[in-house]
Amino acid sequence: MECPKCRALNADDAQFCTFCYENFKAKPPAPGRGSRPLRDLLVCPDAATLLDEVYLVGPFVASPDGFCFFVRGCRTAGEDTRAEMATDQLGVAGTAATALLIGAFQEWDLNTDPASWPNNVPFKDSLGIKEEFLNAADEAPAILSCRKCFRIAKTEIQSLRFDFSGALSVKTAQWALGIQGLPNRDKASAFFKVKGYPLT
Repeated sequence: MECPKCRALNADDAQFCTFCYENFKAKPPAPGRGSRPLRDLLVCPDAATLLDEVYLVGPFVASPDGFCFFVRGCRTAGEDTRAEMATDQLGVAGTAATALLIGAFQEWDLNTDPASWPNNVPFKDSLGIKEEFLNAADEAPAILSCRKCFRIAKTEIQSLRFDFSGALSVKTAQWALGIQGLPNRDKASAFFKVKGYPLT
């Protein structure tokens, strides 16, 4: 057996390396610093969030103390997309439903360069935040590749409501946004009620 640390050769049944003393027994995975239990998270692997005329596309995670939008790319609203054409025809442009009735955001060409993303959105580096949500990565593996995120604390949220399309409208003192892509409205509603969110 070759030691994974120093590459020294050891007996096949060795418990540790005879050269560097690396332990060959399987080590339990180290828990992330404050990695949240999955039961305390509502995970959406791929969502589109309309915020100030910009779609933020990537995993969305709700926790007992707020929302985290992991961003894999952005797209300016008003670019010619099937979803926006569909919502315009229904006369609901400008509402949370504009954030995609038909899941077309998964086919969009996205701007993936954070340096050119809008300045009015307070993006944060997601490196430390990923550790907090490591348990959600099985359901939303794209979390691990997102370099930036946007967070809203639960205390900032004034109201939540689902519109007819299933999009979640979120209001804060600073923002009004729509989130499309939550896979199960009933599960999401139950989560928000149990966690004390202002769902109307």
